[in-house]
Amino acid sequence: MIRTLRFLVLALLFAMLTTIPVVLADNFNAAAADEAVDLDETVDAAAEAADAARAQAEANAKEAAATAAEELKANEEAAARSAAKLQAEAEAAAEEEAARIAKAASEAAEEAANAVEGIKEKLTALVNNVVSESKALVDKVKSVSPATAKKVAAGVLGAWGISLGVGYVAKGDATAAPVAAGVTGGKRK
Repeated sequence: MIRTLRFLVLALLFAMLTTIPVVLADNFNAAAADEAVDLDETVDAAAEAADAARAQAEANAKEAAATAAEELKANEEAAARSAAKLQAEAEAAAEEEAARIAKAASEAAEEAANAVEGIKEKLTALVNNVVSESKALVDKVKSVSPATAKKVAAGVLGAWGISLGVGYVAKGDATAAPVAAGVTGGKRK
């Protein structure tokens, strides 16, 4: 019985061993076919996903390009406004500086005109004073009698002579004095 049982177990094992590769091959072929179908479906799904991703990427790129163009346009407009503002400020500053310079020039011209006017007034007063003094002197000279004129001439001639004598004495040199005939001058030895 053990022998029979052993035989049956061995026969069963043999049957199993011979049928396993066939069953496994059938299962493998079925699994491979299922996997091929699944793989085809996966490849198709991946291709569709890639197409969808490509389309989405293109749409995103177009949207980003449009946004960048709008931002660039906005930046250019802001830069243009800023440049216009700076130009207006520069023009205003230049006008203010020109007005300040013109005001300073007009004040200087006014001061110069006032100074010239003051100088003219002073010169006019001086000329009038000199003219009036000259007229008074001329009137006095005209009123001098011939006897008074002789006295004045004698006084002037005397003052001139005194100045020559003082110069001679102050110099201490006899060579400066007029020399009479036969009189020699010079220092004593």
